[in-house]
Amino acid sequence: MERRKWISGFTGSAGELAVTLKKAGLWTDSVLLQAEQQLTGSAIKLFKIGIPGTPSIMEWLKNELKAGEKVGTDPQLVSYQEFQKLEAFLNPGKFN
Repeated sequence: MERRKWISGFTGSAGELAVTLKKAGLWTDSVLLQAEQQLTGSAIKLFKIGIPGTPSIMEWLKNELKAGEKVGTDPQLVSYQEFQKLEAFLNPGKFN
């Protein structure tokens, strides 16, 4: 939570943040008004979980990244199983 707050200014209790070299997105489902207010004026795009058409973080990353670009995660925040899902999603066919 403190990392997300430091990067985005968002102090809500629920939310996930993804950052690339050119863009950033914050996904939340519960504290939308707070997120809208705290992200105003920033370059961080707010994604509302549960709204039709909202991409997941994995989908967003897949669309934003070019072939060969790398993804880093914090192992204290992302489990090994979740990392494996992300890796398989971003590299389809590599693990067949």
